[in-house]
Amino acid sequence: MMARTAFRLFCAIVLAFVLACGGSEPPSRPGSVQECLPQDYSSLGLVRDGEIMRFAGDTLFDYIDGAAEMYYKYGFQEVHTARYSKEDGEVTVDIYRFAEGDMAFGMYTTLRPESPDTVAMGAEGFAWGPILVFVKPPYMVNLQTYHEDVFTPAEMEALAAAVDKRLPGSSRKPAIFELFPEAGRAAYTEKIFADSFLGRAFLTNVYTVDYSLEGSDFTLFLSPDGDGDKLKAWSEAAASDAAGERSQNARTTPLSGLPFEEGRAALLKEDYYGRIAAGIRHGWLAGIVGFEDGHSDILAGWLETLPPAPQ
Repeated sequence: MMARTAFRLFCAIVLAFVLACGGSEPPSRPGSVQECLPQDYSSLGLVRDGEIMRFAGDTLFDYIDGAAEMYYKYGFQEVHTARYSKEDGEVTVDIYRFAEGDMAFGMYTTLRPESPDTVAMGAEGFAWGPILVFVKPPYMVNLQTYHEDVFTPAEMEALAAAVDKRLPGSSRKPAIFELFPEAGRAAYTEKIFADSFLGRAFLTNVYTVDYSLEGSDFTLFLSPDGDGDKLKAWSEAAASDAAGERSQNARTTPLSGLPFEEGRAALLKEDYYGRIAAGIRHGWLAGIVGFEDGHSDILAGWLETLPPAPQ
């Protein structure tokens, strides 16, 4: 049986915004977002080109056009952006703020490659060619250059570290991920789906982690569902699909023998994702994608460690 995770209480994260420390070099303590985009980073030989630009609300479409819709799903609030140059090269720094810290991390996971070249920034970060992205909830930072001959990976990381040092926020991943077991956990696979988990629009605010254990791969998921509405809608949709055109093999059957609430568990089967064991436990919709008979003990052991879901 999978080792049980420590029982942790949820606590609010207080973001401290401190006064500017003066000068153009990063201060020793986090400051305001504008302080992350100073007139120059003299130790890095960088000078800002022009003023800081800000896009908020619907104006994000003016900045990133078609990509904006995904940001709105995750609660985008505003972005501050600036360009820095040295020699014949230029790099853009974007600092996005989201309404909730968890959703900032969720947006970041939509950008992260499957096998990321990770960097030690904020709660998590990666570099991918001329791009470096890190998340420090409720902020996500994106650095991009078209001049890789001028801005080497080391120089991109140095600038990202300077921004990280100034930026307020949390250097921890969302607390809900601490509720997932450690045994077999695949690194850098934590994700948050704002909506449409497994293609179901009503499966919102879903946290997932991938696993490889005992010769099989699967995904565990958690989502607050105190009334069981998500599970009910999912079961009904799967049953409806069985008689429709989307999937002739989709179906839902009762699931027993696991520590879910009585009558609030189902074994779902869909062409695209295989078997899914799902149910309600302490206000959570929890389960496994890629469920096999040998996973019952793994799932049961994990369910027994779950605290009540936040209201």
